Amino acid sequence: MKHENIIFDLDGTLCDSEECILSTLEATLAEMGDPVLPREVLRRFISPPLIDSFIRYCGFTEEQAAKGLKIYQRIYAEGGWDKHVLFDGIEDILKALQSRGAQLFVATSKEEGAAEHVLESMGINGYFRAVSGANKDNSISKKKDILLSLFARENLKAEDCVLVGDSPFDVRGAAEAGINCIAVSYGFATKEELADAGAKILLNSVAELKTYHLETAEKES
Repeated sequence: MKHENIIFDLDGTLCDSEECILSTLEATLAEMGDPVLPREVLRRFISPPLIDSFIRYCGFTEEQAAKGLKIYQRIYAEGGWDKHVLFDGIEDILKALQSRGAQLFVATSKEEGAAEHVLESMGINGYFRAVSGANKDNSISKKKDILLSLFARENLKAEDCVLVGDSPFDVRGAAEAGINCIAVSYGFATKEELADAGAKILLNSVAELKTYHLETAEKES
């Protein structure tokens, strides 16, 4: 893949963040005095904007969802972000892409400051030129808006960019922002869910992602 700018989603694409997110959600709901949902339901919170998930799965009003977001952000900042685990082989991909001159970015629905801290805690922040994430009040939280914000801030052209992501929200958000998405099914969505969202390139493992990068770059060089 010889795009000039390669944008990575964070949760489920670069790292395994399931335990961190689910435990923080459980603590958030407990503090709000609401029933703690089963983990198979909480897992659906991963990738979409949190406020949307609070409304959809907890039946919250917008005001309650905004309160839940603030509690979640506080609990997460108190230590949740240190539970992320970098997927094996990801750093090798980042090194290879950087060595051939690609510019690397992160676009995530995680709050931007938290995303930067997570990257730093995993020791890979130095690979990325910039990070674009949700803002504190969640007014920028959908993948399309996060990508467009990144384009504007970094003066990027859509035709020079590609997104690597693991969720239907990544696939659809990339299309809405006018770029392609390389979908990976080793994260939080199944191959079927990604295909239904319109994924044209679908890879099943970090090893396949690495091979795709190298083979495509060689063919295009």
